[in-house]
Amino acid sequence: MLTRTPLYLQIQEFVRDGIRSGRFAEGEKLPSEPELARRFRTTRATIARAFHQLAFEGLVDRRVGSGTFVSRSEIGDRVDTSAFESHEEHVLARGETLEYRLLRYAREPATVEVAKQLEIAPGHVVFRLERLRVVAGNVLAIEVRFLPEEIGGGVRREWLTSSTVQHILQDYLGLRIAAMENSVRASTSTARIAKALQLAKASPVLVRAHAIRDAGGRPLLVGETFYPPQFTIRSTLMAP
Repeated sequence: MLTRTPLYLQIQEFVRDGIRSGRFAEGEKLPSEPELARRFRTTRATIARAFHQLAFEGLVDRRVGSGTFVSRSEIGDRVDTSAFESHEEHVLARGETLEYRLLRYAREPATVEVAKQLEIAPGHVVFRLERLRVVAGNVLAIEVRFLPEEIGGGVRREWLTSSTVQHILQDYLGLRIAAMENSVRASTSTARIAKALQLAKASPVLVRAHAIRDAGGRPLLVGETFYPPQFTIRSTLMAP
């Protein structure tokens, strides 16, 4: 008995084959959902289902109001376990342009979760930082970070449009970074995160959670950075 391949899988293979063959080039806009629905004689919901999986794999980018595009070459970062280097430093070392677009920097009461991470009482005042990280003119990530009031109160807004948080803490505020904790997970974007990263609603995203501590173990900053699904993180451990 013959079994027919589901249409959404046929559509995914059509796009994958087009990308492999070069018929669909990097950054090129793919046929629209209505076009593909007519081509495959199916519904837009089936096309959307196919695109959702391709976006999760990092092969395409879905942009609200613009359409679906072939993802550009892999973007990412390498994690050096022997040094406190930032992704921004890696970008600059490659000769790429980097800028920050400050969305928010303001006092607010700490939630239970943020208070736990900063080791303070819930409701205690913290500074919330939100900014876009833009590389070569493209929005690469959105940072959402929290600083204790005694540290955040000393930060100047102009620093936040030009410097990494490591640079601000160490060079501007004179604090010593003794430890950086990172964890990475896959998640689904909120409406706000999706809009900031120019993704479709509820798109997959990569989330890096982090905490920066001083020599006494005190948290200097905690937060998360959200990346589009094609972003990758590699870690290299050198043998002694």
